[in-house]
Amino acid sequence: MIPTVNIKDYHFELPTKKIALYPLKNRDESKLLVVDRTQQSVGDNNFYNLHNVIDDNYHLVVNNTKVIPARFYLKRKNEKIVEIFCLNPVLPSIDPQISLIEKNTVVWNCILKGKKIKPGDKFTNFSDSVTSLQAEVLDIIDSHFEIKFEWDEDLSFFEIIQILGSIPLPPYIERERESEEIDKDRYQTVFAKENGSVAAPTAALHFTEEVFKNLKKKNIKISEVLLHVGSGTFKPIFTDTVNEHPMHEEFFSVSIKLIIDLIASVKKGKKILAVGTTSVRTLESLMIFAEKLSLGYKGKVYIEQWEAYEYNPVDKLKLLEILKDYLIKNDFTKIIGYTQLCIIPSYRFRIIDSMITNFHQPYSTLILLVAAFMGKDLWHKSYEHALNNDYRFLSYGDSSIIL
Repeated sequence: MIPTVNIKDYHFELPTKKIALYPLKNRDESKLLVVDRTQQSVGDNNFYNLHNVIDDNYHLVVNNTKVIPARFYLKRKNEKIVEIFCLNPVLPSIDPQISLIEKNTVVWNCILKGKKIKPGDKFTNFSDSVTSLQAEVLDIIDSHFEIKFEWDEDLSFFEIIQILGSIPLPPYIERERESEEIDKDRYQTVFAKENGSVAAPTAALHFTEEVFKNLKKKNIKISEVLLHVGSGTFKPIFTDTVNEHPMHEEFFSVSIKLIIDLIASVKKGKKILAVGTTSVRTLESLMIFAEKLSLGYKGKVYIEQWEAYEYNPVDKLKLLEILKDYLIKNDFTKIIGYTQLCIIPSYRFRIIDSMITNFHQPYSTLILLVAAFMGKDLWHKSYEHALNNDYRFLSYGDSSIIL
């Protein structure tokens, strides 16, 4: 049964001055709010002390996605400029890793900024680079445009957007310039590998090589998942109840190695610590897929917005074993799919024991995810503490760990 949650119950006033417009000079010097669910307490620390906050009883899972320079500009026949924001690929593959290396022709879902754009409209490049690039509107689905890009140069689509594009910062980072040189480095995690996101997994922006070195000294296990973050992560909830809010879908991939490592950690009684809401959604979606498999499901890997609330969670070790068997039986090395999972209060977490996350904006699904994990009262207490103690909010802001 889908729970009814009034978004106004999780609202708070976020002064503009609390929003971090730039990152700190050093990533790991951000504040770290330590939230203890058992003690219902909050305490102050710094991210560089993470290795003193957790021990080898934790297994960290990070999202290794990489933000692409997805925003660029083309012109119409009337010489007016159109902003194109690439969201996710359609052809030759839904996997960005495949579509980004394609040459000559690709199709992507995009957001366009321009008036009276319709199917059949064409755009051309006005810069001195990639002069052959053309784009055509194939279809309009909801508010997104299906765009076919074609070019003659011996370049991949990723090389083209590297030449023409810029890093798409969140809309709440309001500066004179949308994107600056510093963002090329600082709006990426230090372990980013797989190109495809249009937004960073911001909870992981605080990690440095030194932080990882200190964690490894304490024999803390670190694993990777992949979820390409979409622009929908910033979409506010405009409805009174979240039930009416259409959740965005995102591409994810999980290797058999991760499944095997999680099985080993669960058997040892280790706590699974997800770094960021994207890692949370990936791991929880994985477990919901396992629940579907346990009930005889044989379809594609797709987690619908509310279907998790129809299932009674099964033992996590059993679900992980089901996933391992599924991969081995089908001779797969990884699970690839899409998730539309919406985690709100009353959601029953399947595998997550702890999480690291930044401080999110009001009227967002991310607020509800965090509140679902720590409980309404402790969520209020945590955010009130952060607001009253000079914590910096949103993507370039400070961090919290919920134990």
